[in-house]
Amino acid sequence: MFFVSWHTVDMYVLCLFFTSTMIRAATFTVFPALDADLTDDEYIDFHPLALYSQMAFNIDALIQIGATLKVAKYLQLIEGAEMISRVFSTAAADLGFVVIFFALMFYGFVNLAQQIFGAMIIDFSRPLDASMELMFMILSKVTRSEELFAQAPLWAPVFMASFIVLMYFTISTMLLAVLCSSFTINRERRDEELQQAHAAQLAQLEQQKAQGWRPPTMREQLTSKVEFIVSKMSAAMATALPKAGGKAISSTTAVGASSMLENGCDSASGEAASSGPAGDDWDEGAGE
Repeated sequence: MFFVSWHTVDMYVLCLFFTSTMIRAATFTVFPALDADLTDDEYIDFHPLALYSQMAFNIDALIQIGATLKVAKYLQLIEGAEMISRVFSTAAADLGFVVIFFALMFYGFVNLAQQIFGAMIIDFSRPLDASMELMFMILSKVTRSEELFAQAPLWAPVFMASFIVLMYFTISTMLLAVLCSSFTINRERRDEELQQAHAAQLAQLEQQKAQGWRPPTMREQLTSKVEFIVSKMSAAMATALPKAGGKAISSTTAVGASSMLENGCDSASGEAASSGPAGDDWDEGAGE
């Protein structure tokens, strides 16, 4: 199974950002047009400055596309939203084949349009111009149909019908089919993982009940939490401060935490005694 490497997307964004930064630095330091006096009658050529500035903005647009794709990477950290990342990761290989098929079919139609309409319509005389016109047709901007029918009454309907059916309906349907199939696969996989995790929790709970396990009381829970906090604070202070000072401060912290533990446990035991035994409540909850 093919999975998307998010490091590739990170390198894509980083390389384009570095390129855009270098172009901007060169634009504002190399070209002498920025230092020219606008009050003089001497001709100043601002075309290189505008050209490279526009190139930097175009690269920034590509960076925005990569940054948008990185949103799916961080959705993996949110429970329930990782399905988006899984769907695109699983469908990446199939989407690649769809893109290759689209490129081959599009290249064939570009050559066909140039051969049929290139001698009569200037916008189809070169492959680049023909590819732009066909790309606009794919984006539902079909404004040249009357001109095509007037120049080639026999071949224009055949070309338009085959182009719309193969490039518009077939490719878009294949794209949606790949995404829907990937979503179905990942949905079934996630449901199976949830069922297995739930079954494992139930089996562990039954095993603990058979061994005579009981849920911890409030005193035990509070004691374990305070001991954990004290150990973490002692370790952090011993690492950050010199050894002598760290030992003195950690011992002082331990004494204060111990007194806090005794007071907290006394109050917790009073609340637990007033609220009744915890084991019965847990048994009722487990039965429900």
